[in-house]
Amino acid sequence: MTNTTKTQPVDHIRIGAVEATIWANTTKDNRTFYSVQIQRKYTDQNGDPQNASGFNLGDLPAVEKVSAQALIAVQALNAVLARSEAA
Repeated sequence: MTNTTKTQPVDHIRIGAVEATIWANTTKDNRTFYSVQIQRKYTDQNGDPQNASGFNLGDLPAVEKVSAQALIAVQALNAVLARSEAA
């Protein structure tokens, strides 16, 4: 049996159908950095939840807001990392 660990996101920021997901990543030299994935959530014809990486004009204000909030969140996470590395 293989022992696998599924990585969980650090945070989610959602406005309407637009969501930013923040992920912690580790480099080969064990340093942490964060990445952000932005997508639009929708339900397909069969009622199944789906994600899209394309946005309509009406989605763009939400994309702007979740991007700004994700920036603030990642900056705060980086500050915590910097403090822990300095200690």
